[in-house]
Amino acid sequence: MKKILTIALGAFVLSACGESNDSVLIGGVEWATRNVGEPGKFVDSPSDKGGLFTFEEAQTACPAGWRVPTPAELKVLAIAGSVWEFNNGTEGRTFGKEKQTIFLPAASAVPFFPKDKAGYYWSDTKKMVISGYCLSFNAGSRVDPDDYQVDLSKFSVRCVRAE
Repeated sequence: MKKILTIALGAFVLSACGESNDSVLIGGVEWATRNVGEPGKFVDSPSDKGGLFTFEEAQTACPAGWRVPTPAELKVLAIAGSVWEFNNGTEGRTFGKEKQTIFLPAASAVPFFPKDKAGYYWSDTKKMVISGYCLSFNAGSRVDPDDYQVDLSKFSVRCVRAE
């Protein structure tokens, strides 16, 4: 009986550990469910905006086992569909469908947008010498996976699982 309980407890612990809400698969890409807060660390909640990084800072911000997405991966996320909504009092966009969704808080250091009404997320790719590709969106219908901004701007980082 003790052996059966030990096996059952072990199976429960393994299954509980296997059920993680750290990532979601959208369009064949495994996305982190939370933004980077500081280099090497995710924030505690999906609605937490996390840190803002220059393009160069963003390239090393993801925790071990994760990386900054490519422009192609940002396009996959953009075409997965999205809706503007509130998540625990934070405005942003939920991307994906059904149970495979992630919430990206609206956050950036772009002075010409009203606070909390637009989001910018870096990719891993430069465009020319002084800018980098990013995903941008706003409270309207705008979702642009091909945007690029000056690499000194400070934007959010949402990581994808490294291969």
